Amino acid sequence: DLRAAAAPPPDGGTPSRQAHKSHASTVALVPHPHRDAAAWSAVYGLRRRLGDPGLYRWPPHANLLYPFLRYAERAEDDGGAAEADGTDGGGGGTASPEYDAAVAALADAVRNLPPVRVTCGGLAIFGKRGGRGGAVLYLDPTERAWTSPPPPSVGGADPLDVLQRACRDAVPVCTEQRRDKGSELDVFTPHLTVCHYGTYEEAEEARSAVLSADNSDPGLPPFRLPLIIDVEEIYVLRREGDGGQFEVVATLPLEGGRAGGDGPSWHRPPVPFEGMPAAEEEWVLERRMELKARRN
Repeated sequence: DLRAAAAPPPDGGTPSRQAHKSHASTVALVPHPHRDAAAWSAVYGLRRRLGDPGLYRWPPHANLLYPFLRYAERAEDDGGAAEADGTDGGGGGTASPEYDAAVAALADAVRNLPPVRVTCGGLAIFGKRGGRGGAVLYLDPTERAWTSPPPPSVGGADPLDVLQRACRDAVPVCTEQRRDKGSELDVFTPHLTVCHYGTYEEAEEARSAVLSADNSDPGLPPFRLPLIIDVEEIYVLRREGDGGQFEVVATLPLEGGRAGGDGPSWHRPPVPFEGMPAAEEEWVLERRMELKARRN
């Protein structure tokens, strides 16, 4: 049960701009394994069909703050690589006071926001045609809507942009999810990662195959767009070691300012998501190592 809570940690102070960040730590939107079971099953099945190198390591997710603060006070072998290959080595030990303070700040920052209904209506690609930097096929959350009125200060702003900005403002050292986009500054592009590829063209071929197929692969759930995800909470995740899987450190509900809400749930020790594999299959490991070699 991802809502099983331990006592919240003591206040550890505000995270400094010198805080160490790690690719073994993230804050993410994740479809709920039960409430969003259809979306979870469809996304996981598509990732398996396409051979996603991060199938074992990552649940279906859209990062809000990544990398996030280092989980433990002890040093980690943080190789700084991007999400699927997992070259970071750390994430174990006991959470540092600074980490706990950051999670508490996040909980306060998002609790007054109402849940968000996200509709993923298409498949899109990060990368450049003819480029060498690889490409990412992802589900594009084309429609985002509050499920109840947001605070007046929000106005008509995009719900996922508001949610990510609230997280970023709570932990201002974590700026990586907002990039300069040509003439536009401070842009957040929400995306649910499906699969990593060596080239844009490979990702484009996979997208065309998915959108044109009858999706009748036996043993896998059918994949149909649109997919609907009701975001009622976000998750703080960490993994331990190069072979680790991201597990839940804290569940932070979007309560819309509702009096008497449940508040955040802390998981000591972190717990895995239901529906995630118990071990990394050999083909997934091979794909992950191939991606790691390309990046190095």
